[in-house]
Amino acid sequence: MKSWIRVSTGDISTVYEKLTLHHTQQRAQISRDTAFQKNRVLLRLQPKFWFDVAKKVSHPVLKEAFRRYQLAQALPADASPCTDTFIKVMVIPCAHAIKQKLASKE
Repeated sequence: MKSWIRVSTGDISTVYEKLTLHHTQQRAQISRDTAFQKNRVLLRLQPKFWFDVAKKVSHPVLKEAFRRYQLAQALPADASPCTDTFIKVMVIPCAHAIKQKLASKE
């Protein structure tokens, strides 16, 4: 932050302008990084299953959803009931929801 302001002395409007510029450039960088992640397709994911969402969400979210998909495949039939906490907090389907969706398609 200090490298952006360069000097800690000066009038408040100069400091404010530099902070505003820094904030704007940070947001632009985050937007570019997010767009770059969305455009890349993870090769280890099954294209048919993930094609609709692969370019709409960031990679960390996609990886977590894939992890939940793998958990759903290994989830036993007598697993504890779903509390929907994971879905409410992470806004990603939990293993229970994915298993139900896969079962309804078969």
